[in-house]
Amino acid sequence: MGIESLPAVVPLAVSYRGEVAEAVHYGCVVVAIGEGEVVGSVGEAGMLTTLRSAAKPLQGLSVVTSGAAERWGLEGRLLAIVCASHCGSALHQAAVREILARIELDESYLDCGAHWPDDREERERLIRAGQEPTAIRNNCSGKHAGMLATARALGAPVRGYLEADHPVQALIRQHLALMTGVPEGELVRLVDGCGAPTYALPLSGIATAFARLSGGEGLPAEVWEAAERLRGAMIGWPEMVQGEGSF
Repeated sequence: MGIESLPAVVPLAVSYRGEVAEAVHYGCVVVAIGEGEVVGSVGEAGMLTTLRSAAKPLQGLSVVTSGAAERWGLEGRLLAIVCASHCGSALHQAAVREILARIELDESYLDCGAHWPDDREERERLIRAGQEPTAIRNNCSGKHAGMLATARALGAPVRGYLEADHPVQALIRQHLALMTGVPEGELVRLVDGCGAPTYALPLSGIATAFARLSGGEGLPAEVWEAAERLRGAMIGWPEMVQGEGSF
């Protein structure tokens, strides 16, 4: 991609040192409502960008609509960790293990890979003990546990759940298309850092998705119910979404 094909970004913020403009931050901003209408924007509203971890509440819809949350009693605290980019604390590990235990699986089924936890106490404990991090401490382990729960609820294989043609990923794509207003065939599939499929979408579609997650416009009843449950979970248990004292 040449620089001439990059999106039309505009200056959004300027930071000063004394009276000198030291840095200019460029980007695009879009505001949309649930009906899909863009009501405000600066820069290129159709700019493609990747959802990455911002997709987690949208990916988490499948945990509810598949019946997994109901079948295994995944209440708000556990639904929050499904939507989380958590810091790998003992609290977060316990929640992910609880989901896995309820669906009769263990950490070996997580395909998110391992990385050091952001939680300082847990990271230093591992170093002192001479231990290496494991998948349960990956900040995406809650999302992956939710995908495994969805696979169990769908009667699909629990191995290979990250493959693009797996029923879990097919259901997630259906939800993404519904929430963003972007047809499935136009979703640009990429690979996230945890190995899961992620998608490049226009900013206008991303804004529409989060407006619908908040307000439910145009959603089938079962998807709106799922959105309400996930939203309530994240609000009710914010410490599960990232960590104690985090933004």
